[in-house]
Amino acid sequence: MTSPYVLGFVGENANDILLWWSHEILKSLSRYGLGYEIVDLRKSDAFQKVNAFLQKKPPTFCFSFQGMGMNAQNEQMNAWSSMNIPFISYLGDNPYHMHSLHAARGKGLYLLYSCRDFLQTYTEILQGKNVASLIRYPYPTNIQADEIPWNERPLNAVFVKTAVNTTLIEENWNKAPKKISTLLYESSKIALGGSTETDVPPENVTI
Repeated sequence: MTSPYVLGFVGENANDILLWWSHEILKSLSRYGLGYEIVDLRKSDAFQKVNAFLQKKPPTFCFSFQGMGMNAQNEQMNAWSSMNIPFISYLGDNPYHMHSLHAARGKGLYLLYSCRDFLQTYTEILQGKNVASLIRYPYPTNIQADEIPWNERPLNAVFVKTAVNTTLIEENWNKAPKKISTLLYESSKIALGGSTETDVPPENVTI
């Protein structure tokens, strides 16, 4: 890699949705003369790949979802700041959910939030020091979306939430005390059933 490029990072993302989205975003930068490379932090050779890219040619900037790779440290300071490599991360969750993803600090680190209350949590409550802003980025267009006419589809609508691995969540539920796991399962059953009641505990559960 000798021409200008962006170095992207991905971590845990169910069904590789963020890996796909990263590809879609970064390949669109070719109009500005930028290529891209993506490092999967789940792979055992991730560190070696990053070093190899940096030795050949430092990236113009780095990009990730959810702060992946941004908090790399170099002698007790942010590694990207120490190398003067800007890092941009798009964050789709409120900082209170997993504060560590928003905790990187340093010069040249930029946080883009998808919702105003997420941004306010970072800037007003957590008193975040990085440059942070609100951005509304639409989901990448699916060019195959209209190949099957809607009146021929077996389902009218499908909503899929893939922020986390649901199998791992269920494994953790099963490790919890019986009362807690029952509460979690029954609460999920109510939520999936479409109930709008939030102040009524699940039936047959004693807390």
